[in-house]
Amino acid sequence: MENINYVENSNKEFMEFMETAISTEIDCYIIDSSFTKDFNTRLIQVMEEIRKGNQDIEFSIIFNVDREISLIDSLILGNFAADLYFVYMSKYYKSNDLQTILNYMHSESDAEKRKFIINSIDVLYGIFNEMFKDIRCNKSILCRYQEYYNLGELKEKKISLMVLVILVLEDICKYFRIRNGLLIEGCKEI
Repeated sequence: MENINYVENSNKEFMEFMETAISTEIDCYIIDSSFTKDFNTRLIQVMEEIRKGNQDIEFSIIFNVDREISLIDSLILGNFAADLYFVYMSKYYKSNDLQTILNYMHSESDAEKRKFIINSIDVLYGIFNEMFKDIRCNKSILCRYQEYYNLGELKEKKISLMVLVILVLEDICKYFRIRNGLLIEGCKEI
């Protein structure tokens, strides 16, 4: 009989899910974007570190002459954002154990789930704000979500990023079988 660590497997599955969810939502929602100088610098540093360690890794990143990202694979963005999500959520919950953090989504208490959603909104918005200087997005999705989640009072850049956050959070809520009403309530509290 194999000795399988199911907790470790479920943590790995969740992180893979996050990477995929974020990259898929970016692909569907963002038409064009530019990235912050800090994000460009971080990716250049990461690329250089990886190349020192392993020459065989291929990247799907193209930089322009100013060393700014002009083209990047959304899976790289998904991986980057998912890793940061775990780091920042660890700070919120003062735990480096992903399972402890995820237990809040398995809680019977709607209040715990709503708090997790609010923390996730804050974390994901911060991550996307760190990454994107500006985005051009699918206007039909933007308008539909702006109305459905009552985001009309936010500034345009903030609305665009909030819709991306909500798209990812809808996926997280489906993953954990959390009713959408808690996400709507969480959005009202921010």
